[in-house]
Amino acid sequence: MEQPAVQTDRKPSRRFWLWLLAIHLIPTLLVAGFLYRIAYAKPTIAVDYSAKLTELQRTLQGMPADAFNAWDLISRRSAAVEQHQHTLLTTRFSGEYQYNDFLLLVDPTARLSPAESRESVTAATRKTFATYEAAGLFEGLEPLVDAKYAVATLAPGPQFERVLPEVGQIRLVVRGNLVRMKAASDEQRFGDRAAILSQNLAIARHFTAQPSWVERRAAAGWTMETLEELRRQIIESPPPADRCRALIAIIDAQTRSWPATIQIEASRASVLDIIQRSFTDNGRGGGRYLPYEYDFTSSNLGGFSAVSDNRHEGWRLKNLRGLLTPGRRETVDLADQHFAHLYYLFGLQPPSSASPPSLTPPDPARVDANPILSRGFLPRLDRLIAEEAGVRSEIAGTRLMLLLEIQRASAGSYSAALSAVEVDHPGSTTDPANGKPFAYSLLENDPGGRGYLIYSLGADGADDGGREDQKDRRACYLPKQRTASDFILNHPRPPTPTADAGESPESPQ
Repeated sequence: MEQPAVQTDRKPSRRFWLWLLAIHLIPTLLVAGFLYRIAYAKPTIAVDYSAKLTELQRTLQGMPADAFNAWDLISRRSAAVEQHQHTLLTTRFSGEYQYNDFLLLVDPTARLSPAESRESVTAATRKTFATYEAAGLFEGLEPLVDAKYAVATLAPGPQFERVLPEVGQIRLVVRGNLVRMKAASDEQRFGDRAAILSQNLAIARHFTAQPSWVERRAAAGWTMETLEELRRQIIESPPPADRCRALIAIIDAQTRSWPATIQIEASRASVLDIIQRSFTDNGRGGGRYLPYEYDFTSSNLGGFSAVSDNRHEGWRLKNLRGLLTPGRRETVDLADQHFAHLYYLFGLQPPSSASPPSLTPPDPARVDANPILSRGFLPRLDRLIAEEAGVRSEIAGTRLMLLLEIQRASAGSYSAALSAVEVDHPGSTTDPANGKPFAYSLLENDPGGRGYLIYSLGADGADDGGREDQKDRRACYLPKQRTASDFILNHPRPPTPTADAGESPESPQ
C-alpha cells in the first residue's frame, strides 16, 4: 500500500515573520536612535567665563571693591566721542567735515586714497579736530594718570576675542592728543606737553589691563605713536636737563604696563568657552564634537547674540562628523599645551589653576587636525612677541635719548659713544629687544638737525647699518624676520610731500 507524500511547501508561520521583522527592525531602530541621539545632542554650558574673567581682572590687579575704576571714565569718554561723531555726520557734515583719526596732522606722510587731495583732507582734518577740541573731548582725563585700576565688566556670551567698543573711540582721543602735544611743544607750553604725554601713556597702561589681545595691541600702538611724537619733539627742540628728567619720570611711571597674564587667561577662557559650547560633556572630561552647535556659536562670537535660532533641523546631521574628529578631552589638552607654552614665551607664571609653563608647544599636526583649534582661535605668537619687544625697545630708546640730552647739557656736546651714559646710568643703553646695546654714531650737518643716529638692532641683534624694512618698520622685532633690518629711533619729522603720490619718503639714515 502506498504511503502519502510528505508536505514540504508549508508556508512560514506568522510567528516566523514577526521574528524576522524583529531581527531586522530592532537593530535598525537602535542605529536610528543612536544617530538621533548624536544628531540632537546638546552641549552643557556649565561655566560663565565672562563673570570669571571680570573677577580675574580684579584679582590680578589687586583692585579693592571701593577703588576708583578708570574704565568708567574711559567708557564715558568713548560714548561722548561716539555721540560727537554721530552729531557731525547727521547735522554738520557738508563736505568740509571729515571723519579721520588726526594722525595726518602730526605725520604728513600718512597715506591717503589716490582720489583724495592731501591739502583738502588736511584742511578737513583740522576743522574736524577743532570740533572735537571745542566739545571738550580731550579734557577731563587727568584722573587717569594717577588711577591704579581699570576693569571692564564683560557681558555674557561667547568670549572669543571680545573687542571692547572703547578701542575705536579712544584711539581718536589718543591721536587727537598727539596733535595737542605737538602744538604745546611748538608753543613752548612744556607743562601742557607733559600732561598730555602722561594722559596718553596712562590710557595705554589701562588698556593693557583688559582681557583681549586687541586692547593690548592697541595700547602698544598708542604707546609707540606717543613716544615717537616725543622723540621728534626732542630732535626739533632739545629739552634742558631738568625737563628731560621730568619726562623720564613720566615714562617710568606710566609705561609699567600690566603683564600679559590677563590676556593669556582670557584667550584660554575664550577657547574653553568655544569648546564647552561645541562639544557634549560626559561628566568625565570627554565628549563629542558638535559641528551644528559650533556653527551657531561661531555666528555669535565677539559678544553679539543672534536674534533667533532659525537653523534648519536637517543640519543637525552635521553632528555625525563629530564621530570622526578629536574629542573634547584631546582638544582641551592641546589648548592647555598651547597656553602653557605662551606663558613660557612671555616669561610668566600662570595662575595656580592653569598648567605650568611649558618649553614645548603642541604638535602642529595635531592642532591642524583639530576642528576647533585649527580655526584660528589660538593667538598668533610671532606678532604678539614682536609688539611686546617693540614697545620695550622704544621705551628704553626714548629714555636713552633723554639721557643723551642730559649728558649733552653737562658736557656741552654729545659723547662719541654710549659708554659715557652707561657709566652714570647702568643698563640704560641696553636694548630689551635683544640684550645688546643700541647702535649709536655721531652725525655732522644732518639735514634733519640731528646730532647723532640711534637705532635698535631688532630681534636678531645684527647690525644692518640702520636699514629699515620699508613696508613695516617694526618687522625687525619679529622672531623670524622677513628681511634683515633695524629700527631707527630718532627719525626727524618728515616734510609734507610735494606730490600727492601717497608714498612715504625713504627713511633718513
